[in-house]
Amino acid sequence: MNASMLPVTPMQRRVPVFTLRLMAAIAAITAGLLMQVNRAAAEYPERPIQFIVPFAPGGATERVARIVADKMREELGQPVLVVNHAGGGTVIGTGMVARARPDGYTLLLGSNSLVLVPLLRPEQAEMFRDFAPVGYMARQPFVLVVHPSVAANTLQDLLNIAKAKPGEINFATAGAGTGNHLATEQFIMMSGAKITHIPYQGTGPAMVDLLAGRVQMTITAVSIVLPNIQAGKLRALGVGDLQRVPDLPNVPTISEAGVPGYDSTSWNGMLVRSGTPRDIVVRLNAVLNKGLNDPAVRKAMVATGAIAEASTPEEFGAFIARQQELWKKVIASAGIKAE
Repeated sequence: MNASMLPVTPMQRRVPVFTLRLMAAIAAITAGLLMQVNRAAAEYPERPIQFIVPFAPGGATERVARIVADKMREELGQPVLVVNHAGGGTVIGTGMVARARPDGYTLLLGSNSLVLVPLLRPEQAEMFRDFAPVGYMARQPFVLVVHPSVAANTLQDLLNIAKAKPGEINFATAGAGTGNHLATEQFIMMSGAKITHIPYQGTGPAMVDLLAGRVQMTITAVSIVLPNIQAGKLRALGVGDLQRVPDLPNVPTISEAGVPGYDSTSWNGMLVRSGTPRDIVVRLNAVLNKGLNDPAVRKAMVATGAIAEASTPEEFGAFIARQQELWKKVIASAGIKAE
């Protein structure tokens, strides 16, 4: 008998009906969820927003966050609360946002650590990928400084010493795998300088020994060393940004002073949990950029040692991808391991 002529059983008749009902139910649920998401995005924000800073209170990074949060509050009509959750090399605060609902009410202040932690601690990589970029916020340029006992008035002088007398120049950092350590290893990779790493347990102890002349140089944020540069206790030989910075107009960039293409700064940006509705991301980006382009905000940023810079979410995402490639290369070149 031809298979097409076989009788259709009651079960076979019920399957298509059941399937159609199931598909209709799924479609209705999906449509309902989409309507809820769209309604939530249209009414956003309806309550206060938390802006998580994964660092201890008091630093330049927190000041940048507060400048931005205050301006966003004016535009959004809801409080934007800066909340510090330090610890674990930014893992604690970052983890809080990674576990938050993707509704735009919990923001993350991203920094270099967003890229460095996953590269140095692969076990944390998954959590650090669970974010959507909102926008770039600001960069805090690095500066290369030496103790006055070093016979170098220019960056080229320092390079000549470092190459002629390997090991004579020691550089201090806040610890292995920190931002200023990576910035210095990038300098070594690009310049060929022969200098020795002396890691400390934080910026404070590193600065104590640098000011005492027990170590000869460091690359760190301008805001950290500016008073000592102005007092003549340290000598600035080059800034890490591709542009000269307002606080040190007579100090050349490292790129123009002898290491072409060198570009290394401490940066900050805003992110939300992956899955946050696109409309909310776009809204946050628009409000963020309006604030960053305000002359009063830009002036306040400069006072903290930062330079405001706006972007689209896509531009910020592309920047993070470039940072990942750069630091992957530097970490491999220097053989850096997290402490």
